[in-house]
Amino acid sequence: MSNPDEDLFDREAETERTQVDGGYVVRGALPWVSNLGAGHFFGTIFDIDDQPGEIVMFLADCSNAAITLQPCKPFLAMDGTGTYGAIPRCLRA
Repeated sequence: MSNPDEDLFDREAETERTQVDGGYVVRGALPWVSNLGAGHFFGTIFDIDDQPGEIVMFLADCSNAAITLQPCKPFLAMDGTGTYGAIPRCLRA
């Protein structure tokens, strides 16, 4: 799981989700996700705004065209950890 509580507790993650037939479309940013690269997956989670206590968990494929991996700026020895900002655009969950 990648920073699963970031969105649930309104820290760092800035995601917007829209319910659609068969699931959700997710847009936004997860700014610090480690150990990512081409062909990798990461798990994430968000709460359902109008249903308190209900959550959605899903795996995101880094090779999906709806996800951009943005390299993080050099920061306190994070270079080499595969840490990226994961930017989903119209990602179906």
